Amino acid sequence: MVKKLITELINRSKGTTPYSIQDSNILFNEEWCFSLKSNYRIVKDFIQRNLITYLTNANPNVIDISSKLERPQSRNLSNQRNLFNEYLSASNSYYCLYSNETLSSIESIDHFIPWSNVVHDHIWNLIPVTKSANSSKSDCLPSFDAYLEPFIKFQYNLANYIYESNSSYKKWYFSILQSETLPDTDTFRNKYIDVFTPLKLNASNIGFS
Repeated sequence: MVKKLITELINRSKGTTPYSIQDSNILFNEEWCFSLKSNYRIVKDFIQRNLITYLTNANPNVIDISSKLERPQSRNLSNQRNLFNEYLSASNSYYCLYSNETLSSIESIDHFIPWSNVVHDHIWNLIPVTKSANSSKSDCLPSFDAYLEPFIKFQYNLANYIYESNSSYKKWYFSILQSETLPDTDTFRNKYIDVFTPLKLNASNIGFS
């Protein structure tokens, strides 16, 4: 009924609207084509801004919806790798979250919630691991029962290192902490659980194993 009404309203104004509908076809008005092509960037940004608003309201627990609409063409983790190297150098020892093997250098960087779901490289979702562990985990969700608590502990120690050194990297935590200062351990843990629990649920619902 709604589709029929929309079609009737559009076709009733034939000649003045950007397009008309015939059967299952959308026919663009030639007089509008030049204007749409000339202002493509403006039209696209307008549509995308309103789409982001709609999707954000409909999915309040999904982070970085805007980045999911247009995935980055290239990725560079050199800053994250440099940070992890600094942190490992300052730590007495560090063990791979998944294999429990000692890491003396950065072999691989894992996205705790898979990149193909979050579509960002924010430090709060990353952890250095062995190449073999990262390869085995691949694009799967980790077991929260086994790994969430040690992951949060690693993240808190890393964040503490960053904030104590007054590093510019602390800006990466703002989207999850919503604060310029590092909270206490319990508050930090609760913020992670509040964010990561729906992230995992969302990823599971769309097919991540």
